[in-house]
Formats: sequence, C-alpha cells, structure tokens
Amino acid sequence: MGKLVRDLIPQIIEASGRTPVTSVVTGSDLIKALKDKLIEEAQEVFDAPAEKVIEELADVQEVIAALISELKIDEQELKQLQSAKRDERGGFGSGIILN
Repeated sequence: MGKLVRDLIPQIIEASGRTPVTSVVTGSDLIKALKDKLIEEAQEVFDAPAEKVIEELADVQEVIAALISELKIDEQELKQLQSAKRDERGGFGSGIILN
C-alpha cells in the first residue's frame, strides 16, 4: 500500500501536469493507513524547527479528526476521557521526566 495523502493532492499533482496513480482504501485498511499517517506526522512534528511546529501539529490534528470520524468516536466522550485522565494522572505540561 502507498502513502495516505490529503484528499486534494491528486488534483494538485494533475494541475502541475503530472498524472497521479491512486487507489482508495476503506474500513480497516483506512484505519491502518490513518494510524501510519499519525506516526508519520508525529515524526514531522519532532523533526520540525520551532517556527514550523504549528503547521505539523495542524496535520496531526487533521489525521486525528479523520480517525475520530472513521471510528465514529463521540468527541464529547473523548474530551471527558481526556479530562478524567488528566484529573487522575495529570497532564504533560510540567515537563517531568521519570529517570
């Protein structure tokens, strides 16, 4: 399987005079592709210089939004779970490293 790309990338490639070769995945293959893309985008956040991190985080959020939609996750339930985990175990803002 190739690399998952944003929906308009084939049209952008065509507009540049090239012919994209594409296929479409659905179901469990799409979930796998989205998870792979999330790892790819997280690595891009890691590698980005400070001034580009926001762009890479936007990509991460887009992939997360697609996963939420595809998995039919209730966003309110997700936020409640996030809040409960923060209340129980804390967040990540303090910079604590466990050695």
